[in-house]
Amino acid sequence: MQKMNNSKQIRDLIFQWHRYLGLVLGILITIAGLTGSAMIVLSDTQEFFALRQIEVITPEGERLSLSAIVDRAKITYQEEADSPVEGIEISPRMFPNHASRSPTLVTFISGNDDNEKRRSIAINPYNGKVLGKYPQESFFYKAMLDLHTNLFAGAVGKTIMGITGLLGSVLAITGVALWQGWRKLSTGFKIKWNAHQKRLNFDLHKLAGILASAFLIMTLFTGFIWNFGDWTLPAIYSLTFSKPPVYPPSKPIPGQTPLAIDLLLEKAEAAMPGGKIESISLPMKPEATFDVSKRFPGNRSWPSYVMLDQYSGEVLDYENPPPSLPNVNPDPRGMEVQKMLVPMHFGTWTGWSSRFIYFCVGLSPTILLITGFTMYRLRRRPQLSTQSDRLNTKH
Repeated sequence: MQKMNNSKQIRDLIFQWHRYLGLVLGILITIAGLTGSAMIVLSDTQEFFALRQIEVITPEGERLSLSAIVDRAKITYQEEADSPVEGIEISPRMFPNHASRSPTLVTFISGNDDNEKRRSIAINPYNGKVLGKYPQESFFYKAMLDLHTNLFAGAVGKTIMGITGLLGSVLAITGVALWQGWRKLSTGFKIKWNAHQKRLNFDLHKLAGILASAFLIMTLFTGFIWNFGDWTLPAIYSLTFSKPPVYPPSKPIPGQTPLAIDLLLEKAEAAMPGGKIESISLPMKPEATFDVSKRFPGNRSWPSYVMLDQYSGEVLDYENPPPSLPNVNPDPRGMEVQKMLVPMHFGTWTGWSSRFIYFCVGLSPTILLITGFTMYRLRRRPQLSTQSDRLNTKH
């Protein structure tokens, strides 16, 4: 009997935590979920719509050198430049899976981390024709991202959403603990469609919650980690007994200019063969490195990078190197943990199928908010009616 009473007290305590956390955080988690689903649709359909805006590129002899393409893009950018360039990235093939319609994309980065601006210019790699100017992200996508991460409120909003991620994880865990399926599996997945409104909402709430719970815990907790990255990322390295990587800089040689982009790219290809090039980051300062990122099959986190000295072409370091490279030191354990967080948050486990699951997961907080609030309102209605009856009796 004592054990039963203790179990009931613990369950009641968990229920109170779950109820009031849901009431307080429900709207914020719903905002995070809906904006996350919107960004999945926007990012995964971006190439589909962009393909229809680019004219077909017909191969005309040999491709121009990357240096010539960058020079052409610089002229176009400087015609409308409103701020100095802090970085330049090249995507040799804008659409890697559509070679015939794939211009070279040159992206100019200006501003700082808090107010970064990116302007991309598409160039025909055979004749140097400018095919169009593109923002790196659409206005609507950027709005969704800002709302998702910081509620349009800068550092304050980022803190609020970070706390929401942590407490939202607790909310999801308490929901799993309260799930009726632990007692009888069929009960946990059953919905009585013809039942009273209160029971129907309860059944919908428990089913949506248990189906999305694991994914919600992963996305909410990883959001907390990234929003409080100044604290959590050093903690990850400490807990894994590792240190953040320190990459060596380029060593300027007196009287020598940096090597040509195409020559550096050849050296990078030799140092990390295979895969598809995603981007090439040009060095903008004397100590900066020439960085090439590639995507290899099975890579679900971030690309593999090779960093070269811009003057000698010497390979300085790798980040997330592919397993095929011999005698290359692996990334620190802390970085390996961070790699695991990426598919956990973005749903890049298996491509389209897992992304669709995450799209549905992003909609689940809306269902949980509506059904949870309805249950709370129906639960309070008899109490309010009883109190009203008592007042009427006294008068």
